[in-house]
Amino acid sequence: GRCTDTNRHADRRHNGQRLRARGERHKAPNIIVILADDLGYGDTSVAPFTGSGVKTPELEKMAAEGAIMTNFHTAAATCTPSRAAILTGMYPWR
Repeated sequence: GRCTDTNRHADRRHNGQRLRARGERHKAPNIIVILADDLGYGDTSVAPFTGSGVKTPELEKMAAEGAIMTNFHTAAATCTPSRAAILTGMYPWR
């Protein structure tokens, strides 16, 4: 069947329960947020974000070893308010 966010969260919960049952600790994931000025949707060489012909081998390696998130939103259309929102946890118009 189709994997939904709910199914993925349920799988993680069950995996954590299995680890605890065996006495193993669940390792928290490393999360990297990349905020780049003037980077368009198709400006990397990581699928599905391809198109410009620019090679980004380090991003490709990180994507191959981790997860690619394709549903994202910004707090504003320009970098300064988006950066402020990430750093403060508040909407940029506050």
